[in-house]
Amino acid sequence: MRTVIISLNSKYIHSSLAPWYLKASCGQYGQDCGEVLVSEHTINEKMESVLSGIYLLKPDIAAFSCYIWNITQVLGLASNIKKLLPSTIIVLGGPEASYDAEETLKENPSVDFIIAGEGEAAFPRLVSMIQKSRECRDTGEMLCKNQMPSIGGLVYRTADGVIGNAPVVIKDLDSIPSPYTDEMISSLRHKIVYFEASRGCPFSCSYCLSSANEGVRYFSLPRVYDDLDRLVRSGAGQIKFVDRTFNVSPGRSKEIIRHIIALNKSIAGGDRAVCNFHFEVGADLFDDESIELLNSAPKGLFQLEAGVQSTNRQALSAVCRKTDLERLFSNIRDIEKKGNVHIHTDLIAGLPYEDYSSFGESFSHVYSLRPHQLQLGFLKLLKGTELRARAKELGYIFDDQPPYEVLSGSSMSYDELVRLKGMAELVERYYNSGRFYFSLEFLIERHFKSSFEFYESFCRYHADNGLLDTPVTLRNQYKIVNDFYMSLMSDPGPVVTAHAPSMSAARDELFFRELLRLDFLSYDSSGALPDFMDRRGAPGLRDRYFDFLRDASQVSRIIPEAAGMKPKQAVKKVHFEPMYIELSEGPADREISFKMFRPVDKPVIFLFDYFSRDPVTGRYRFQSIDI
Repeated sequence: MRTVIISLNSKYIHSSLAPWYLKASCGQYGQDCGEVLVSEHTINEKMESVLSGIYLLKPDIAAFSCYIWNITQVLGLASNIKKLLPSTIIVLGGPEASYDAEETLKENPSVDFIIAGEGEAAFPRLVSMIQKSRECRDTGEMLCKNQMPSIGGLVYRTADGVIGNAPVVIKDLDSIPSPYTDEMISSLRHKIVYFEASRGCPFSCSYCLSSANEGVRYFSLPRVYDDLDRLVRSGAGQIKFVDRTFNVSPGRSKEIIRHIIALNKSIAGGDRAVCNFHFEVGADLFDDESIELLNSAPKGLFQLEAGVQSTNRQALSAVCRKTDLERLFSNIRDIEKKGNVHIHTDLIAGLPYEDYSSFGESFSHVYSLRPHQLQLGFLKLLKGTELRARAKELGYIFDDQPPYEVLSGSSMSYDELVRLKGMAELVERYYNSGRFYFSLEFLIERHFKSSFEFYESFCRYHADNGLLDTPVTLRNQYKIVNDFYMSLMSDPGPVVTAHAPSMSAARDELFFRELLRLDFLSYDSSGALPDFMDRRGAPGLRDRYFDFLRDASQVSRIIPEAAGMKPKQAVKKVHFEPMYIELSEGPADREISFKMFRPVDKPVIFLFDYFSRDPVTGRYRFQSIDI
């Protein structure tokens, strides 16, 4: 008998833990499950191709892991598989199938079974039961009737209707075999590797599925270390922990961080990160020792995703989210100071009691942290959550189809949510890309009262010029930012905030244009400036650049990667640019702000080092030089 476990991931670079856990579990618990295959796909593939691939495998059982991003495609595939292969048993599992399993089974006759909750124990038992029933066809029906009620979490049909068993939670996580087999690891090339050191969450945020189960369960530290060591030594590029709150147990999280730092040191000597580790954290839960540990790591080893969601305390209270906002902001700033940890923050628009104006304040507060990425998400009323059960009480209208996003609420209209959607797109396009670090900061600080006001204005500009829903090349984005600035300057009396020093319009424009040029050259190694930027050269400049590259002592000190290279080779990996700004203080690292520059009348030569990007910011190194 052949069982095919199918995953439909949201992107190619994503992998999936569930099918590999299930495959590893088959054969565990003394079950005979026959041949078990994993077939990974994405929702971006043509479903006809996915269907034909599954059909050619001729599965006796086709099992799917269901999530909000793939449930529509899964149900479509299940229906077509049943039409083409009527004897194939269709099994669903995962969060999107677990919380209204009986209703899903009633509405989808092509689906034979649903496993609600964690499936590592139930799935192999179900597969083994089906295999035995097919081997003994005369007694198979009776065998199924006798065994099905004993399989935890199994939802199935009988002559009397749909029967559901309570979802299963596996208490001893170490009893689950590791999914990280040679076969799985070989499938992870160029993909994000997902990893869990725990399941569950101690908090009860009413919009989150984790609130449906109480408490946290942990894999033992030896198990965690063994799996991490195997993955890192296999060449994984990024390992993303899916623990809901990685640092909920501070002592345990520090032990894992120490182990990762030691492992990295044993492989790379501690000077560079061989892999990136992503944690979802409660930033307010960090103590001083945790922050010191993170700051002691090589650049790029750790990446933190800190869910703020809102700074409106009434909204946080309404969704049962307990956060010490002052400590959260303080801890993030302390981690940012060293500049070696990538910081990602989250906000949710549409929470109860947070109106448009209040969300603008939340946005500006979080933006002031200058995280490397800010994700502006929108409230979703997921199946099984308390907030969905209270939707009518809270005045929510939401999409009936996955991902069940809120359309309006008593505190936020659809018009306002649409406006925020446009702003979210621009945050992703311009801010999260890291390509406009200096120019955006300049625009906000000198011409707007808040970051939220800037994005409102920038969004209107995009909408008015047909740019919001149109694909824009990376190079053209620089022209759009430049043209937006010029539109501000053409408006009588552009707003200049009180904390920005006074400057003539001509000086302001010079400063902005140089910062935009700096943004481009510190992120784009082609050296080919966008058409609207002027090319700068002068007699003898090129000769002076080569003289600099012939000076071995200077090259070794400023561009150590170019030491020993011939100038004709080295010049391909660097760029010299005359700039009408100078860096007034400090090194060119994470903490640089446009305020550390000042416009000047005579050009200063900047050297851009294109040998490697900063692993945290993505920018190339640069500095001014005397030549």
